[in-house]
Amino acid sequence: MTDCSAHRAYLGAVADGETQLVPQATVDHLETCLDCNREVSAHSLLNNKLRRGLARQSAAEPSIDAPRRSWPKTAAAAVAVFVVVAGAVGAWRAVSGEDRVVAAAAVAGEAPQFRSTDSARIGTWCQQASRRSMADIRLDSLQPTGARMDHRAGTDIVTVQYRTAQGDQVDVAWLDATHTASNRARIEARSVGGRFVLLVTSPSGTAVVSGLAPATLLWQAAAAIERTDGGSQTEAVGAAA
Repeated sequence: MTDCSAHRAYLGAVADGETQLVPQATVDHLETCLDCNREVSAHSLLNNKLRRGLARQSAAEPSIDAPRRSWPKTAAAAVAVFVVVAGAVGAWRAVSGEDRVVAAAAVAGEAPQFRSTDSARIGTWCQQASRRSMADIRLDSLQPTGARMDHRAGTDIVTVQYRTAQGDQVDVAWLDATHTASNRARIEARSVGGRFVLLVTSPSGTAVVSGLAPATLLWQAAAAIERTDGGSQTEAVGAAA
């Protein structure tokens, strides 16, 4: 069994998208280690909650000492949110019947029903196929190649497919367009049939990120989706480390 301790120092950098700081050995390790990917999920959740909490406190108290005074209270709140998230995910699966994440991962790699490299045209097709709103999320360094729509697990799953410069596929399967408040956005690492996927709850909807690209690039794509504001967005996704 691979020793995870050698990689834990770099997991926070992966969660922040700073993959240039991550050794290749850690990148390779994340391809197969779900435990470390769950730890990256925890880093991402806590970091986002802390940043948002500090930003709100700073706006309310512009004093230079405000962030320092608010840290213990904000950190405790973030930890509490992390505990609640685990229970919420289980409850969602209990009422949804077939697992939508499993369904999304199953259809994501299928051939596109609509082929285009134009993000706007893909978005229009997705809206017409699903009859629901779709955020125009353009992931820099990822080239869109097409989309498909499947009805599985009681919902319409709209998948937008991308390619990296190296030719690896990245799939973003949208489960819904429910607008989640930015302070409740999150990323959860999961294993589906031995495949690594990321479940993203964002202001633009719920999406499953998967594909054959390196795990660090999937994390960056998921983080870009999580940061959206529910409208049209262009987010930077750097090259994999």
